Amino acid sequence: MSDDSQVTGSVVDHGDLNPRSTLGLLTRPQAAAVLGITTDTLRKWNVQRKGPASIKMGLRRYYNLTSIRKWVDDQEAGWGPMNER
Repeated sequence: MSDDSQVTGSVVDHGDLNPRSTLGLLTRPQAAAVLGITTDTLRKWNVQRKGPASIKMGLRRYYNLTSIRKWVDDQEAGWGPMNER
């Protein structure tokens, strides 16, 4: 284990290493910040199946940064109304 890892019980804390961030996954607040919108808007879009695609893991929803970029590019290209998924 590297020096920045700590073992607590059976859980290994890798410091700043977050598997979701290494995969390019953002939390809803992070994705909303990237898009310049509120988390409520992003939540509504998800319910309406609009906006960038998301991934549900457990009780949380994550957004792939690559999917957000593609969705923004599609918006710019005028792909459909609100770019429904």
